[in-house]
Amino acid sequence: MKKKTFAALLLALCMPLAACQPTPETPPVVNKIDGNMDKKIEESRQSTPPPNEVKVNIDVGAPERVTEEFKSESGKLDIIVDASVSVPQVDALPIIGVSPQQITQQEIDALAAYLFQGKPLIPIRMDGELTKQELLDQIEALRQEKDTGKHKSAEYQKTQEGIGLKSTEEMDAWFDEQIAKYEEQLKTAPETPELRASTALIDQGNGVLAAQASCDLGQKNPAEITASAQTLAFTNGGRTYYMVTGIPCPYGDPDLSRDDALTLAEDAVRVIAPNGELMLSDAMIGLYDGTDFTDPNAGAPDWTTADKAYVFKFLRNVGGAPTTYTGIDCVDSLGASGTMAEMFSYERVEVAVDESGIAQLFWYTPMTAGETLSENVEILPFDQIMETFRKMIKTKYAFVDDARKEYQVNNAEVHIERVVFGYTRLAVRDRPGEYMMAPVWDFFGYFSQEIEGEPGSKKELKNWSYDWSLLTINAVDGTTVDRNVGY
Repeated sequence: MKKKTFAALLLALCMPLAACQPTPETPPVVNKIDGNMDKKIEESRQSTPPPNEVKVNIDVGAPERVTEEFKSESGKLDIIVDASVSVPQVDALPIIGVSPQQITQQEIDALAAYLFQGKPLIPIRMDGELTKQELLDQIEALRQEKDTGKHKSAEYQKTQEGIGLKSTEEMDAWFDEQIAKYEEQLKTAPETPELRASTALIDQGNGVLAAQASCDLGQKNPAEITASAQTLAFTNGGRTYYMVTGIPCPYGDPDLSRDDALTLAEDAVRVIAPNGELMLSDAMIGLYDGTDFTDPNAGAPDWTTADKAYVFKFLRNVGGAPTTYTGIDCVDSLGASGTMAEMFSYERVEVAVDESGIAQLFWYTPMTAGETLSENVEILPFDQIMETFRKMIKTKYAFVDDARKEYQVNNAEVHIERVVFGYTRLAVRDRPGEYMMAPVWDFFGYFSQEIEGEPGSKKELKNWSYDWSLLTINAVDGTTVDRNVGY
């Protein structure tokens, strides 16, 4: 069988984080980036003074801290706000268009030279490259699976609905497509595994390019870089600091200074963003204890003894204001292909630094800046943003009051601990492939609930909720943004 692909690796890394996020059963009203947003941008174009006369437009009456508490109509949901308010110091709030770009061979080579410290590459076999015999085995297995006829049963087809296959005809076509793909690869497949010591992008079939290189940096396992058109991952020794907390960490801090760690991270980011295109958005603590979460017999992790690293998130610099990082990634329903299940992560570079140096670097979905849609857009007063928050946070967690559910919630709490003003990427509705960087307010915190008939069911995710935005509000028109779909 094939090894896991790079995309599958990244998905596996993200899954533990996603599992920590409570899923609302009543989605909030989301911003459609419709005519109202376009109108606001056009108004700002007409009213923006010349650059040498631009006035500070960031003073929106936001206090340094917000403290309040209120309940849902039933009283079962308690919203507790005790939050710092973060506002960047900038002279203007532009809105810019952005578009995706592919990671280039030059960028891969530059990062490899920096992260591998000039040391020689280890000859390795690339993931996904199969020999002739392995391809013949795959083809035979698919034919046998098809010939059994098991896929013609209604029960079997029901299990395939998640990948969009619902009928015998669709299943037959899928088998035929996979067999044809392997037969095509068979024409040029090697007799024996090929080992390469190169960072070159290799065509893995169907025009899919990928690069994979390895190097010995003195850790237990080799360091590795894996890259595709829109993702790049570097790991040194196989550690992945995927569980994160705020600073200070409740389980202890790393054995190095934050300033020294940040210097290393910034130096690495400058290799791919030498002109300040990316800037520090957030810093947190990552933990790794080696627990195999796929092992059902694995015990609970002991985070107090886990390895710890500083994890820095670098996102797009928009006129000196950072793009806000959240732990919620985007399944883009309005991407270039127009499909409903296209994964289109938010642009970011994540760098983890521990006592060994740079332990990991992940680069997701690089973008390039385009047209400036507004030099200095007008945003809503903070009081109006808070009015929207009070309304929409209750709408998001309306399932707490739903008596029709198969289980009943005795009580629930929403805790807001940080309110952050920054930017995010928004998809432009009805214009596939078009995106803009626009200012938003994010409300970070955690949710807990107690289920009726389940003593001790109340669980708080406070320690693991640092980077979870419970609500995002467009600062320009006051609509809410669903970060899962990017608009």
